[in-house]
Amino acid sequence: MRYKVSTLFLKMQVLIKKKIAMTFPDYINSLPKSVTSVRNQKILEIAAACKVDSSTVYNWMTGKHKVRPVYKSIISKMLGIPEDELFPESVEKK
Repeated sequence: MRYKVSTLFLKMQVLIKKKIAMTFPDYINSLPKSVTSVRNQKILEIAAACKVDSSTVYNWMTGKHKVRPVYKSIISKMLGIPEDELFPESVEKK
């Protein structure tokens, strides 16, 4: 099922307003998956902001690599979602 970008954006905003937790992989995976998709664009934007390769972002999403705290902060600010919601495993270990 394909969603228009505006419909998906509204759906995500409702989840955020309702305080439904959305982890980093959840957020990325909720984006459309077409060839030139918003999802791929967002991954490239995150990679550019963190000054890493897009494969690193994919590894973060799959859990193959842990996201360093400095990158967590950058991603959180970029997406407008609290860091402890995007990366709940960090909060549990503190």
